[in-house]
Formats: sequence, structure tokens, C-alpha cells
Amino acid sequence: MTSLEVIPGRARAARSGASAGQTRLHDTLAVLLLAILFLAPFPLGSNRPFFWAFWALCLGLMLLAFGLVAARRGYPLRVPLASFRTELLLVALPCLYLAVQCLPLGAGILAPVRSAQGLDLPGTAISVARGDTALMLLRWLTYGAYGFLVLQLSRNERRRTLMLQALVAIFAAHAILALLLFHQWGNTLLGFAKWAYLDSVTGTFVNRNSFATFMAFGVTLTSSLLVARLLRPTRQGRGPDLVPVLYLLAGLVMLAAVFGSNSRMGLAVAGLGCLFAVVGGFAKSANARRLLLAIAGVGVLAALALALLYGQDIWLRFLDVGQSAEVRIETYRQVWQMIAARPWLGYGGGAFEQAFGLFHQPPLVGYIWDRAHNTYLTLWVELGVLVGSLPLLALGLVLVRLAAGLVRARESWPAILAALGVLLVSAVHSTVDFSLEMQANALVLVALLAIGLGAVRPPAVAAPA
Repeated sequence: MTSLEVIPGRARAARSGASAGQTRLHDTLAVLLLAILFLAPFPLGSNRPFFWAFWALCLGLMLLAFGLVAARRGYPLRVPLASFRTELLLVALPCLYLAVQCLPLGAGILAPVRSAQGLDLPGTAISVARGDTALMLLRWLTYGAYGFLVLQLSRNERRRTLMLQALVAIFAAHAILALLLFHQWGNTLLGFAKWAYLDSVTGTFVNRNSFATFMAFGVTLTSSLLVARLLRPTRQGRGPDLVPVLYLLAGLVMLAAVFGSNSRMGLAVAGLGCLFAVVGGFAKSANARRLLLAIAGVGVLAALALALLYGQDIWLRFLDVGQSAEVRIETYRQVWQMIAARPWLGYGGGAFEQAFGLFHQPPLVGYIWDRAHNTYLTLWVELGVLVGSLPLLALGLVLVRLAAGLVRARESWPAILAALGVLLVSAVHSTVDFSLEMQANALVLVALLAIGLGAVRPPAVAAPA
């Protein structure tokens, strides 16, 4: 009988040791992943091939170490990949097609591309810039590795909350740095002279719209956490809760950076993210109507104060929206001509700049377009209409999962609300710009979506690490 009594105790101790070891592994990995989110915006939003390769190497090593340790010690996956079978397929197929676009198929297989000037461009591969296509594949694999790792970590509610709070601190730090660079440190780009958007706060990004999207992510996240914190039931015998004050201050700093960026759509999506957080919080707590109205009122007053004291230039840019719209519409018209000329094969991932040169014509004189200023059109140009729509379908399924999870959730809804908010911000801003084509922004989006999905998934084991 003694042996029968000892064996279960040993089994429990072994399980407890394994759980503690897996918790330490996940906590260490969380710190490293957050460090990447903090560092990625510094080198111009990580919009350079060297940093694409660098972050891919870092994520590859982290994924390898995670897999080896988990396999050696028998740690199970907290969120099995089979739970996202359809979404994985919809993302894996474009990655496979990117590899196919790089293959030297030969000029006799592919029909030549006829440019707007009537010239034929024979090609030996589907991609007109195979090197750029290979780099795009590398970026997408990096996002996949990052999302997988964050998803495994975010099943634990304590860690999930700490990661979201750390992200607020990261956004606030970048907002403060951006304001200091513009106002106190000679309007430089980390000590280097800026060559674009000299009248705008861009932080460590080159493009003001990309920086504004980064800040809009932060505003949306902070608003979601602020609303959730204010809706918590008060506990007797405790002092005042200062966390909402910290969230409010962080959000105001981020809003100041958005106003300073002079990005019209950046301001619009930041406001949309705030509004979504308030509406979502109201939906989760119908008895908090007065509190939510007060939050909305404070937000409106704060935005007005920032606009009057700081953001005059952005309102002047709204007066110029008509001329900007004409240029964008003409650009989209010429991009549609590209899509119509090669609707199924595309011109190669990451090859928009090279391919658009074949179709660029008046009245877009005096402009150099290396981006389509619309991520949806970019996907269809580079991957074709069919394959380019698959990542959008994957995000649509993620949206459905998050929305269903938000309706069901009782305790973990702030993370889901923030994930839905940043997905909304991304979807809207991507209609007129290329912010998600900046790796720093894409990594943040992947991180917040993975954290939100981690809150949706039911526990895979009894004691998540």
C-alpha cells in the first residue's frame, strides 16, 4: 500500500516541477519578446533588409531554443496549433506562393508583362524582383514565429496582463522620445538629420503616417485597459487606485504624439480606437453608463485641449484633403491597371516599386511611388487577387474568434477588446496607407492579436504556465 500512496505524490511533485519550469521558461521568453517590440521601432521602424534578417535570426533562435527545451522536458503546447488549422492554412499558402514566385521558371513558360507604354517585359520568374520577394517571405516567417511564441505565453492571465502593461509603457516611452526628438533635440532622427516630414513628429520612423499608426495602437490598447480598470468593482479598505491615472497620462502623451505627427488618418484611427474601447467597455458592463460617459467626456476634453495647444498644423492638412484625394485616386487607378494586367500571378512579393515603374504615367508626374498607399491593393498587385486575399480571410477569421470571445469573456475581455481595437485601426488605416508594411508595426499587431487569442482560448491544461 505504501508504494501505491507514494507514486501519486511523486507524480504530483513532478507535474508541479514541470509547471514551475515551464512558467520560468515562458516568463523569460516574454521578456525577450517584449524587448523586440521595444527595440524594433528604433532603426527606422525596422524597415531595412538588415533588420529584417536580424529579427528573423533572433526569432529563429528563440523558437529553436523554446522547442528544444519544451521537447527535452516534456512541456506541452499551451495552445495547440490544430486549434487554428484554417487560419494557418490561409497564411501558409501565401508563404508557399512567395517561394514559388522566386523560382527560375524560364521565359518560355511565363507570358511577358506588357507595360502601359506598350513594352513587353519578359521574365524568367513570376517575381520581377526575386530578392525582394525572398525578403518578404523572410518577414512573414518572422511574424509567424513571433505570433506562435506569444500565443503560447498568453494563456496565463498574470503574464498576459503584465505583457499588456509593459506594452503601454513601451508605447509611452516611444511617444516621449518622439516629442523630445522634435522639440528638444533639434528635430532629428536619433541624432541624424531628417530628410522627410521636417514639420512633423515622426519619432524613430521616417514616415509620419507609420508613426501615427504605431501610436494609434498604443492609444487603443491604453484606452481598453483604462476602461477595464475603471469598471472593476471597488474594494473596501484600500487606498486610491493610481493605475487609471497612469493609463490616462500615458494615453495623453501618445495622443500628443499623434497630433504632432500631422497625420490625418492617424488622428482619425486613434480616435476610432478610443471610441471602440469605450463602446466595448459599455457593452461588457451595461451598469456603468455614467462612468463610460465620463471617460468619453474626459477623452474629448483632453483631445480638444491637445488640439488647441499643440495640433494646429494637422487641422490645416485637413483643408488640403481634396488635392491629396485626387492624387491618391489617380494612383489607385493606375494600380488597378497593374492588377488587371496580371490578376492571378502578381508581380512578386515586395516588388511593387519595381513593377509600378512599368505602369507609372501622367498625371502622376513629379511623384515617386514605392508603395501603393493601400495594403489591400499591394497584396493583390504582388501576390495576385486570389492568393493576396488569403491573408485577409485569415484576419477575418481571427476577427470572428475575437468577437465571439469578447461576447463570452467575463474576466479576460480587456485583452480581447484591445486586440479587436488594433485590428480595426489596422483595417481602416490600411485603406489609405502602408503602415503595416513597416515591420515594427506588423510585429505589434501580431503581438496584440496573439495576446487576444490567448485570452479567448479555453485552458489547454489545468494549470497554465
